[in-house]
Order: sequence, then structure tokens, then C-alpha cells
Amino acid sequence: TLDKALKKAKEEGKYVLIDCYTQTCGPCRKMEKEIFPHEKLGDFVNERFVPIMCDMEKSEGRKIAEEYKVQIYPTMLVLLPNATKEGEIIGAELNIDSLIEKLKNIINEK
Repeated sequence: TLDKALKKAKEEGKYVLIDCYTQTCGPCRKMEKEIFPHEKLGDFVNERFVPIMCDMEKSEGRKIAEEYKVQIYPTMLVLLPNATKEGEIIGAELNIDSLIEKLKNIINEK
């Protein structure tokens, strides 16, 4: 859940990364199968974020979509441990290096 991820992020000094998807979103499934499994991305994300995936058409997802005004899928939300939105990536990003650079920009990492 988001609450558990926020708590863990606070304890570990990390951000929360939410993959906002829907079951019917083709680009979402493509990212899940082709991008997320890459070790380079996993290493980068796991060092800096507490990642969660959330279906925006189900209970908690509906609340997250409303609260953070998510309207396009996929969207990746970057949250501070206090649940403040630090940034977002809207739409599919199918290049791992580009995705990492976008995440670095959000968290102001060189």
C-alpha cells in the first residue's frame, strides 16, 4: 500500500516511486514486461526509491489518481516520504537510460 511505502521511504531516507497503470493500458504492460525487469533500472530505483505498482482502476489507485490528478497512463509519480509529489513522468518511456535521467532530474541528482 502507499502508506506502507511512505513509511518505509521515511525509515530508509528514500523517495516513493508509484507506477500508475491500468489493466487495459498497452504501453503500461509493455513497460512492465520490457523495461522494469532490467537490472540497470532495478539497481538505480532500489537504491533511491521504494517502488510500488498501483492499478488506477481499483480502490487505492482511484484515491491516488484523484489526489495526484493522474489522467494519463502510464504515469510514474515520485513522492517524498510525507506524500508530497516531487515530480512525475507522464506516458511510456521505453528507453532505460532516458527513464533513469528523467528520474535523476526529478530528484535533482547529477
